[in-house]
This record gives sequence, structure tokens and C-alpha cells, in this order.
Amino acid sequence: MSEIHPLPLTRSEEAGNKPVRLVRAAVRIALITHHPDGDRCLFVRHHIKGLELPGGAIEAGEMPRQAALRELAEEAGVQLPPDHPLKLAAFIPVVDHRGGNWLDVFYITVVTPEQLMVQQEAEFPICWLTAEEIQSKVDPQLGSYQAALMALDGILCQ
Repeated sequence: MSEIHPLPLTRSEEAGNKPVRLVRAAVRIALITHHPDGDRCLFVRHHIKGLELPGGAIEAGEMPRQAALRELAEEAGVQLPPDHPLKLAAFIPVVDHRGGNWLDVFYITVVTPEQLMVQQEAEFPICWLTAEEIQSKVDPQLGSYQAALMALDGILCQ
């Protein structure tokens, strides 16, 4: 049986001066590999959102880093060791289409082809995109678009 963890209301929400807003946190991970013809970033093809970085909601009791590695394994089938270095890259606020708010926490990491050998079945189809392919194939309104391009440009990897 799952437990319900109610979110605390602000004083303004409790007093009825502001509408109650749903606030949740999610993680995304920009996984970069170096190729002879240019660096590439891993994307998953979500059935509703299209191409985006692997990620999802942080579960109760889970740390953001743990969630990022779990979501990478679930969505893309890529399992990295728990101690694999991840760099916290950005926080991007998102307004949910249902009226709530999300905070997307973005991590980046660079992997070698050897580190990608151990995989499980992926939830979504995956593809490796160059910066040019991201610009032409990914919705620029998604946080994944900006975070992936910055990661490939090396701005966030240093």
C-alpha cells in the first residue's frame, strides 16, 4: 500500500489568498559520448512529448542523483554505477499543462562506449543526437533542448 505525502500549503494558500499550486521536482540527465565525427547526447522518444532527455519524477525518499540514475536505466536502458560522476547543471522551472509547477533538475555526464555495454531493456526508443540534430529535431520549448545544447557545447562539462 502506498503512503500519501501531502504537500504543505503556504500561509497565503491556507488563507485562500492564493490558489493552491502543485509543485513537484523531476530530474533529467544529459548523457554525452565522444565520437570521431562529433559529440552526441542521448535522447529518448517519449510517445507524447517527443524527443527529450531521459528523466522523470523524484520519488518519495529518493535523492535527485538516485532518481537521475534510476530514470536513465528505466527509460533508456543505460545503467551507470551509483558512484558514476554526475554534474549538477541547471534548474529549470516548468509550468505543467494541468496547472501545477515542476522544477526540472538537470545533470550531465560523459561516458565512454565501454561504460554503455551493460544495459537493460529500455522503456522508450533511444537515439544519439549531435547539436545540429537537436536543433532540427527537438522542441525548443523543452528544457531538454537548452540543457543538451549547453552540455554538447562543453559549457557545462568543465
